[in-house]
Amino acid sequence: MEKRHLNIPAQMPALAEARAFVGEAAHAAKVSERGTFRCQLAVDEACSNIIEHGFQGGDAGKVIRISVWADSDRFYVMLHDSSPPFNPLQQPDPNINLPLEERPTGKLGVFFIKRVMDEVHYQRENDENILTMGMHLSASS
Repeated sequence: MEKRHLNIPAQMPALAEARAFVGEAAHAAKVSERGTFRCQLAVDEACSNIIEHGFQGGDAGKVIRISVWADSDRFYVMLHDSSPPFNPLQQPDPNINLPLEERPTGKLGVFFIKRVMDEVHYQRENDENILTMGMHLSASS
């Protein structure tokens, strides 16, 4: 599958377009329905965090660039944004064994991303955060 790109404004209403774009690409790459949902969940969580935390609630003048592609055994989603440097993979996983009333609010998005995707990598390059997420096609079912 050839690489496809989509730029969305860094605003919450644009998440629906991001989910649809990733869903269509995953379907074209023969990702299972369950795997497609997992990819869409990861993109939704990652973009939400970029908008809410990186761009302080949203900035219509900023964009999140989404790239998708597949090779013979994996489907990939890559997000680029120009918000301040932030490596989500350095955040500790929340203690999900605590009773609900003792858990801090939030902090589950990155945890979900790491659980639903087979690979998650972060890098900072050219003043951009780059988050790359991959799913093995054979494991997507």
